[in-house]
Amino acid sequence: MSNPYAAPDASLNSNKAIENISEFPRFSAWGVFFFMMFFGFIYYPVWFHKRTKVLNSITQRPISGVLTGIALVGYVAMILSLFFISGLASLALVGFISLTMTVVYIIWLYAFRNRLNELTGSKRGDKYFAGGIKTFFFTNIYLQYKINQIIDGER
Repeated sequence: MSNPYAAPDASLNSNKAIENISEFPRFSAWGVFFFMMFFGFIYYPVWFHKRTKVLNSITQRPISGVLTGIALVGYVAMILSLFFISGLASLALVGFISLTMTVVYIIWLYAFRNRLNELTGSKRGDKYFAGGIKTFFFTNIYLQYKINQIIDGER
């Protein structure tokens, strides 16, 4: 406190990334849960695709469009194979596509979680940190909860 007339040393730069979190739609995690219950087969990829587009617009390291493209093409292929291929060939093809899509969606899920944690600068134990186990078991419901928590904390 040698010079009372000097400007303070505090950093006045705000975290623009967290300010941009309001670009995400604030939607109830319960709403996501009920949509998953009734429209789960359709709503899951729609939720991820919409939120990934928003996340990619506000983050330094966007999620690869190739990953999202593979997921969406595989999803459509799985639906079409159910309608146009019959018999055991259909079961084998749907099983293979389903297994592949599960792996792709888990990669996409954790890529989204990692970018969200990077965006908020969260580390394990922080308020806004999206944990791995909860992300695995509760998928987009948990991620929507975390997005809402970040949006509410920003206000």
